[in-house]
Parts: sequence; structure tokens; C-alpha cells
Amino acid sequence: MDQREVIETWYRLYEKDVTHYLAYYTGYVDVEDYVQETFLKAIREIERFRSASHPRTWLIAIARNVARDAFRRNKSYYSFLQKKKKETAQVEISVEQQLLVLEDHRALYRNILKLKDAYRDVMYLKGLLEMNSEECAEILDWSTNKVNVTYHRAVKKLKTLMEEEDNERGEVL
Repeated sequence: MDQREVIETWYRLYEKDVTHYLAYYTGYVDVEDYVQETFLKAIREIERFRSASHPRTWLIAIARNVARDAFRRNKSYYSFLQKKKKETAQVEISVEQQLLVLEDHRALYRNILKLKDAYRDVMYLKGLLEMNSEECAEILDWSTNKVNVTYHRAVKKLKTLMEEEDNERGEVL
């Protein structure tokens, strides 16, 4: 199989995973440009792929870098996240989308956005994409132990944030 066929196969197999990761990571629903850029970079860098890695892991690592590069180009990563937090609170959702997106999912996403970068990264990969610790470690360039410890701390912090939000809603009602 030539390199083009390999990437086409990977696209069919892993495009949804890359799209979901980028949607969670960026907060955008329309991430097609980032997905396309991810696969274009994969084509250009296929010689660097280590067959010891899983293609999905490698592609998500590329997607992560694509998103971060885009954030850096569009001013700072921090100001982007602040903007996304405000937009998320103000987004009007169609009736169809409201049926698909439960309030718990929106609350979870809002609170994931409040996490620090390292916690958010590991939550997207391990928690939402259900990658194993070894895959996460490879993408994040961390040790497996750091992935596990950070994930544990992120879950604990996320639980605290969710409880605080529930308490605030309880006081308002």
C-alpha cells in the first residue's frame, strides 16, 4: 500500500475520532479545516510515523498540535479560551441540537473548559476519547504515571466544579 492509500484508510478509520477530539478541544462544532490540516500534515510527515505507535494516537497528536498552532496564530491561547467560554454561555442552540445535547453534557463541557490546560488535555484524551494511559502519554509526551496522576486530579477537580455549579443552581432555584 502506498502512503496515499495508507492515509486514506486512516481517514476512513479515524476521522471521527480526530473530529471529536478537535471539537472538544477547540469548542467549535465546525472543525473541518482543522481535520483537513491534520490529515495534510500526516501525509507530509508519514515517514516520521513509528509503526510501534497506533495511527489514531499519532493523528490525534498531530490534531492537538494543529489546534495549538491555530490558537497561537490567533493571538494567545488564553484569550481564545476566555472568548470560547463567553461564547459557550451565549450560544443559541437549535431545537434539534437541544434534543441531542443534554444539560449534563453542556455542564460537563463548561466545567472542562474551566480546568487548567494539563487537566483539560488529559480529560479529552482519556475521559472523552477513552484512550488508554499509554496512548495519552505518547500524545502528551508525558510518562504513563503522569497521565494517571493528572487524570485522577482532573477528575477530582471536575467533580468539585460540577458540585459547585449544582449548588449555585440550587441556590438560584
